Amino acid sequence: MTILAIDGGGTKTAAVLCELDGRVLARLEAGPSNPTVMQPGEFVLALSEVFERLRSMEPEAFGRLAFVQAGMSGVTENGNERLVKEAADRFLPAGCRLSVSNDSVNALMAGTLGTPGIVQVAGTGAITYSLDEEGRAHRVAGWGYLFDDEGSGYDLGNQALRCVFRAYDGRGRETALTGAVLNHFGVPAVPDLIPLLYGSGGMHPRSLVAPLGRYVVELARTDEAAGSIVRRASEGFYECVVSCFRKSAFAGSDVPVVLAGGVFSDFELFFGELERLRSGSGHEFRFVRPKMPPVGGAAIAPLKLDLSEAEAFAEKFNGSY
Repeated sequence: MTILAIDGGGTKTAAVLCELDGRVLARLEAGPSNPTVMQPGEFVLALSEVFERLRSMEPEAFGRLAFVQAGMSGVTENGNERLVKEAADRFLPAGCRLSVSNDSVNALMAGTLGTPGIVQVAGTGAITYSLDEEGRAHRVAGWGYLFDDEGSGYDLGNQALRCVFRAYDGRGRETALTGAVLNHFGVPAVPDLIPLLYGSGGMHPRSLVAPLGRYVVELARTDEAAGSIVRRASEGFYECVVSCFRKSAFAGSDVPVVLAGGVFSDFELFFGELERLRSGSGHEFRFVRPKMPPVGGAAIAPLKLDLSEAEAFAEKFNGSY
């Protein structure tokens, strides 16, 4: 028996075909697969191509499929699960079990290796998600870049731009973010950023601003403005984690909290800030790194392995991915 796992989002899609022990037989990357930003027909076609390509790569293993775990942005909204089923029904062998979930589940499972916990995702956007010991899912934040997504790459980049323009005006202190942002856009002076930011040639604001978030993280240890942004983001993350915890049913106090996404590229930086907030709070959160890529979390999710089996699965998956 084999597993087909999908991690899909608004930028790209990763998919693997693997054995039940975690050995990867085939893998691919494709374009976006988020039904909330695609026409239904486009989404079904994109997902169908993922199934078709994997089948052509490993036809014998595809025929032995026992599980398909599709963790994808937007699929649990507006009845979009039916679109995944529409695409899958054309390809999956009889008896194969299809499970559809938000892509946050992939990130959570990649850190807990299939057990309950909380995940704080911070990439272009941000969301906090939990799966408790009663099998109930809870979500906090992640309501979009216009008024939420605190701590996301877009949010960090937006705050970086605020600091840059305030420093230019003399309303704020000088910051190393200025040089980083000017270099990123390839312009000599702060006012030259305006036509690039407001005349982005059709590029979505998130795509334009979110990449600036990495400079905030890179400079946070040495630049006061960047460090302040990271501290505020960490406070927002912690508030969301606590809120998610209060909604959930966890039997023990030692709850794993996975920090997933590109914003956490400097894990130790955020770990230190979050531990500072946790200390003395009475919460026994355990902040952890992902142990597999998100698509690996999708692969392990349906198996319900014990700890030693899960660790062996992760080792074999990572070694063959």
